[in-house]
Amino acid sequence: MPNKQKIAIFTTPQGHASIADAIQQKIERLAGSDYEVVQYFSDAMLMKEYAMVYKFAPYIFSIPYNFTKINQAATVSKKIFRHKFVEPLTEFIEKEKPDLCINTNFIYNSSLEKICSEKNIPFINVLANPGNVHPLEVSTVANYNLTFDTDTQFSLEDMYPDCTFYTTGWFVQDIFESEYSATAIRKQYAIAPDTFHMLIASGSEGTNAILKILPSLLIVSEPMVITVACGKSKLLTDQVSITAKFVSTISPNVEIRVLPFTKKMYEYMQASDLVVGKAGPNTLFETVATLTPFFAITHVTGQEDVNLEIITNEKLGFVEESIMGASKLLASIISDTTLLNPFSKSVEAMAEHNKESGKLLIKVIRKLI
Repeated sequence: MPNKQKIAIFTTPQGHASIADAIQQKIERLAGSDYEVVQYFSDAMLMKEYAMVYKFAPYIFSIPYNFTKINQAATVSKKIFRHKFVEPLTEFIEKEKPDLCINTNFIYNSSLEKICSEKNIPFINVLANPGNVHPLEVSTVANYNLTFDTDTQFSLEDMYPDCTFYTTGWFVQDIFESEYSATAIRKQYAIAPDTFHMLIASGSEGTNAILKILPSLLIVSEPMVITVACGKSKLLTDQVSITAKFVSTISPNVEIRVLPFTKKMYEYMQASDLVVGKAGPNTLFETVATLTPFFAITHVTGQEDVNLEIITNEKLGFVEESIMGASKLLASIISDTTLLNPFSKSVEAMAEHNKESGKLLIKVIRKLI
């Protein structure tokens, strides 16, 4: 049997790691007999600072986001990233000797462009934004830049005529796309079949979303369970615990559950009638993969603006970022869950669109190696 060809995936923390894991899973599931996958992971510079910004003040993110769109600023940024990563990436590539490189974070682009060109290694660049793609994310050297949808592909082709773009959909980990029994999952987590269950998927790197919707919980008469994903944040866990005790005295029909970091987030999404949170693309499309509508109550200004448009235009759920508006709309949904029904077909259609990402990726890979 011939040796497997090796594929190296380059990633970082936050959502990029989820994309990398999804890509690896799909390659191994669909073509594992042909390819071996390795990952390069770096807790990259500025990632902690980035997380702090979008945790506490996502609205100011538009300042650096727009500034680095300026040609001079983009050029300087590329030089900084290349200086930081070209050496460790070269060492990794010389050690692993991959036949193909796949990048999931723009900070590696300038380094991989140099290394892959010199070593004649095919290079796929995954655009980790479903739209509103930043110039730094596009690679002019990559054999393919992978896009979420054809609208983004066609727009980028006009802007970058010398680059090659290909639409795959969003890469979601297999476990979110697996079939499941909602009845069995709800029973597992002691959620009655007729009880409204909402998951707040803010986590340690989101915003304290529970505080935004607190007013709507104080007037709820129907039984409901709210699971708040707190990740590894002790601060958020403490805040939610205090809120849960307060709400239980005012609205005894409302049960708020604190969820620490878990690798089974997909099960909580599967058990939910609605997922509420920041409009990050991974959380959005993971929710959609479980055939659950999404309610966006905040987003990172600039970077995630287009995600709100996708939710609205593709009918994947609700968008309401004002405290009063979100509280009022949520109260309406809880009292009349049929408001969720119009999203069923469109959510399913989007889930099917993204399910094809693995097959389309393999098609591209086979063209290159």
